[in-house]
Amino acid sequence: MQFFSTHQIQCLLQRDPSATALKEWKGGPVRIDPLASVQAIERYLYLRGFAKAKQGDEIRQSELEESDDEIDDSMAFNSHGAPAMPTSHKLEFTLNGHLLPFSMTMFQAVKQYGKRRDEESEESGDENPLGRASIWVEVHTIRYRPTAILMKELEETTSADKSTTPTEDSADASSLPPAAAAASGSSSSPSSKQPRSVRGKLRIARSWRRKSSSSTTVPTTTRVVKESPPSKSSPVLLESSSKTKTSLMDCLLAQAGKDDDRKDKSASALCLLRVLHLLNSNWSLLYDSMKARQPILPASEFVNSKLTAKATRQLQDPFVIMTGNFPTWLTDLTKSFQFLFPFECRQQLFFSSAFDRDRAMARLQEQQPELSREHSSRFVPRLDKRKRTVSRTHVLRQAETIINDLGGSRAVLEVSFSNEVGTGLGPTLEFYTLVSRELQRADLKMWRGEEYEFAEGTIASQESRARLYMKSPCGLFPACMTIDNDRDLFVHVIDQFRFLGKFLAKCMLDSRMADIPLSIPFYKWMLGRESSLSAADLWDVDPVIAKSYFQLHKVMTEKRRLEADDSLNDEDKAAAVQKLRIDDSAVEDLDLDFTLPGNRDIELKSGGRELLVTIENLEEYLDLVWRWTLVDGVGSQFKAFREGFSSVFPLAALGTFYPHELELLLCGSDEEKWDIRVLVDNCRPDHGYTHDSRAVQMLFEIMSSYSLVQQRHFTQFVTGCPRLPVGGFRSLNPPLTIVRKTIEPPLNPDSFLRPS
Repeated sequence: MQFFSTHQIQCLLQRDPSATALKEWKGGPVRIDPLASVQAIERYLYLRGFAKAKQGDEIRQSELEESDDEIDDSMAFNSHGAPAMPTSHKLEFTLNGHLLPFSMTMFQAVKQYGKRRDEESEESGDENPLGRASIWVEVHTIRYRPTAILMKELEETTSADKSTTPTEDSADASSLPPAAAAASGSSSSPSSKQPRSVRGKLRIARSWRRKSSSSTTVPTTTRVVKESPPSKSSPVLLESSSKTKTSLMDCLLAQAGKDDDRKDKSASALCLLRVLHLLNSNWSLLYDSMKARQPILPASEFVNSKLTAKATRQLQDPFVIMTGNFPTWLTDLTKSFQFLFPFECRQQLFFSSAFDRDRAMARLQEQQPELSREHSSRFVPRLDKRKRTVSRTHVLRQAETIINDLGGSRAVLEVSFSNEVGTGLGPTLEFYTLVSRELQRADLKMWRGEEYEFAEGTIASQESRARLYMKSPCGLFPACMTIDNDRDLFVHVIDQFRFLGKFLAKCMLDSRMADIPLSIPFYKWMLGRESSLSAADLWDVDPVIAKSYFQLHKVMTEKRRLEADDSLNDEDKAAAVQKLRIDDSAVEDLDLDFTLPGNRDIELKSGGRELLVTIENLEEYLDLVWRWTLVDGVGSQFKAFREGFSSVFPLAALGTFYPHELELLLCGSDEEKWDIRVLVDNCRPDHGYTHDSRAVQMLFEIMSSYSLVQQRHFTQFVTGCPRLPVGGFRSLNPPLTIVRKTIEPPLNPDSFLRPS
């Protein structure tokens, strides 16, 4: 850390050639703190008026000579009297043609995108924590240009200038936000009278945190949403859009041919392992039943213990976390060959690299408390907190307001309930749990499944008990909808799914757990793998419909076999096909039409209500049923969900996980049976209690006898959330602590057992 405290990276700020409307930087090279984030450069330029249209020769040489070049850590936050940064980004930056994320440190940006010397290879400096020599010696050109939001403002300003003829001063004030105008107009301030020699020693504050999203700008988010290709490890596509069955072997061979451009000699072996892993996970698709089954080998058989150990050491190094200097082999392998690493390792990498540096350091300090005792302030995360007070009535409506107000803010949300004493983590976790429950309400018309009421003993408000909720044995999946049936309801549901995306992303961002049981096909949509969906996924959406579907599918398969039998003539084939039955009934006798099963308001094709399903059009009917159920009827909902999620952070960051792992990431684990030994090892008696105390031993005995439902109730009562994080009590932070409460006369223990 001493090296980073005494060395800076030399950069030349340069206006992008396409951004002719912006002012041009003429201050020469600057020295930037290597741990400063890209957003710190934006703030520096914004406060000096570079996020506005140029007005003639507005940047005078005298101003450049007396510019305020010494920026210390006070720039990290908006101070009193200083111009405030806008909630949305105005400038974006590129290095050698690569768009830089706002949360990326300058060291990470130059290491990843900076030009190398001729003698430096692509792997040069990967093992050296300080990087290659050219990072510290060369001058790196960083270009700035307006974001889409600023471009729109500049266009509006230009249009206004054409319609009016303002004075020079008024034109200058109208071409930028009020905050920037105040910044650029304060040339007489004391800070503007620094000597010219200071200009070449610019230190952009390394710990500045913007108040809005650090990893998602409008242009970047749009690209992520529109370009979400299927993962290389996606399950194979059973049927193509041309209604022909795709060979599993063809898909496997296609997987084997990927990544051939890798120079590493191990690439072919890794690609072969990926094919074997894909076949191991999807072997059931080789059979006609097409019902998903457990893999032949457990996932642990594909994990490489040596790579995992090496990756874990990297992820426990505070220096690596602070600089974002993750080895290229680690990021490459976890994206393309996830099966080489266990879920816990990839989860740790996700929380270390997907968000801002402060969150990564805060999570590392949870695992290594000794880091908080470091003298260096660099190890102290500065997480901005936004506190909100809510009522227990109309929780969902209040949650929508809070989440939408925060927008892309990186601040940690902290919630308390009105007229209640509790504050901090407990009420916040309970808030997320209550919102999760409200999103499952039956009256929202979001989900398919069956309605239910709360069981006795469930912690819920009277308002919640008066409502019906949706559940499904396989997890929730959106109900099919079309805008033609009920436009108002359709728009409302779309808005709810957009909010759901924001809510789940905020849960991940703040390391909170949601209590929403979602289905595997839902998670495939989240990962952009909807092209891998097939009729087999009906088992994970609606088992009742899936059972009926595959009964009909069996008849269709038999029809195909008869039509392909060369030993029969055309008349015999037709006669045999007409004799096909399902439960002793002909297909025509089932009284099926081309409407969606369970919802006759949705026609699978034009005029579907009047079109009877026969043995001749059965194949078309089955193809339309699964496509409407899994793709066409829910596409709008998932598009809104992705938009909402990506407004907080990019969905592409989840690419290192498999669909079934997202539930662990979002909701934690609630299927682990509590064992006395586990409780003893991970629960901490204190303030008068020890593990030998009879009361503690009795508590552990009672807890170990709980059913899964009782475990959920106990966990929610203690923590505010009915689920424990992955790892159970071992991962609970702070740990479950049992303390002894002494009672002074005239009170007695029985007084505390009475309901309040």
